[in-house]
Amino acid sequence: MKHILFIGHGSSDQDSINACESVTERVQQTLPHMTISLCYLELSSPSIEEGITSLYEDGALDVTVIPLILAPAGHYQRDIPEKLEKMAARYPSMTLHFGEHLGSHPLIVHALNDSRRSWERAYGTEAEKDVLIVVSQGSSDPGAAAITTSLCTELAQTASCEIVEPAYMVMAEPGLKTVLAQMNKEYEGRCLVVPFFLFDGTMYKKIQHLSEETGIPAASCFGTGELFHDILVDRILSSTTLPVVRYARKIS
Repeated sequence: MKHILFIGHGSSDQDSINACESVTERVQQTLPHMTISLCYLELSSPSIEEGITSLYEDGALDVTVIPLILAPAGHYQRDIPEKLEKMAARYPSMTLHFGEHLGSHPLIVHALNDSRRSWERAYGTEAEKDVLIVVSQGSSDPGAAAITTSLCTELAQTASCEIVEPAYMVMAEPGLKTVLAQMNKEYEGRCLVVPFFLFDGTMYKKIQHLSEETGIPAASCFGTGELFHDILVDRILSSTTLPVVRYARKIS
């Protein structure tokens, strides 16, 4: 039996945790011949250490780790691998395979577009927006910004929108508040915020607050949608049928 361990970021917001657990359960139902487990990097339990220990105690000696991370920033490049290395040293008979971040998956742009379309369906055809603001967490790592910029270009083509602007919540420019003010001034009534976030946690609520201040609506996060479920299933099957995944490494 294949053993898969999702690593979510974790959140102090229970809505985010509930959504993360829900999508994990749906993936488990889709892949009943595998064991799908969930742990968190921080703020929530079980921790990475607890998650791996539980698998080890259950007899799992080969585990594929799928980070529920959207960009190759610090958590993906440093924080999670460091914890995995410590656990590999603790359990030398266990092999851990570390999968690629999810932001590189080709269906991500379609998942974002589905969030936009879901919002438009909810508010009717007269509510269609042709100016999109893609807001992500933000990072000092240039690779993370590159993911968002690339998604904006792809989303403009997928959604047939002429204007798709990036914005960030922290550690990168331009900030969401600045972009909202600028876009509202130039394209009043035509804008929609599309969050590049998985679940409706603390950061999403901040996005909603900033959006409400300027009168620009915000779509929902895409992690509860069917396409994100499909992305996870595809990433698992790709990861577990190849000895080494692109951008993956064996932690030993």
